[in-house]
Amino acid sequence: MSKFVNYGMGVLKPGQSESVYQHTVDSVSVNECAQLCLDQTTFYCLSFDMVFPGASAAAGGGGATTSDVGQCRLSQHVAATADGLVIDTVNPQHNHYERIGQSECCWTIFK
Repeated sequence: MSKFVNYGMGVLKPGQSESVYQHTVDSVSVNECAQLCLDQTTFYCLSFDMVFPGASAAAGGGGATTSDVGQCRLSQHVAATADGLVIDTVNPQHNHYERIGQSECCWTIFK
């Protein structure tokens, strides 16, 4: 996780014609998702979004409102190349992470 910065509750803004995510993995932790991004070989992973189960999924479960595992969405985009982030204050179980010191330029080595 030391190679990523957490931008807080938000996800990449959906693309007009194509998905901003190149790979999705269910039921992983934030640390596992970060490692999946670093280990990705089919595209240069610059960021990931974590989507955790909402409070409604945990209702009746004894007080816990979020899980430590969630859906990991890997992307070759950062907020600047995906028209920003969608900030969700109603469902704040979304977090956006970007690689530190990386930029969109690096993707060209994988084309």
